[in-house]
Amino acid sequence: MFTPTFGSAIEAHHVNYGASLDAADCLPVSLGGRRYTLSSSVALGSRSVDVTPSVQDDFSNRTTRSNRSQFQIRTASIATDGDGVTDYCSQASVNTATSSQRPFLSITYDYD
Repeated sequence: MFTPTFGSAIEAHHVNYGASLDAADCLPVSLGGRRYTLSSSVALGSRSVDVTPSVQDDFSNRTTRSNRSQFQIRTASIATDGDGVTDYCSQASVNTATSSQRPFLSITYDYD
């Protein structure tokens, strides 16, 4: 559930992880400060957002970014409430019996 401490929204941050993942990739800097709000609702459902500026930037920098666009899905802020108990954010994929509740990512694009 979203709270003021852990962020009031789910966002997609435009990132470049590079050739491999390491600990620094847990909190990468958003490229060009680009981040997109996917949802500020706790209700289940599909979400979409237009990330065209990020994909255009990745295309312009395709040689250094290995011909890919990358996004980190996370809460708007990652913080602690300072109570001494471990705080965490977890995202997981579950093969639920209800197909409409299965997580998925769909990318739509046009090119010339």
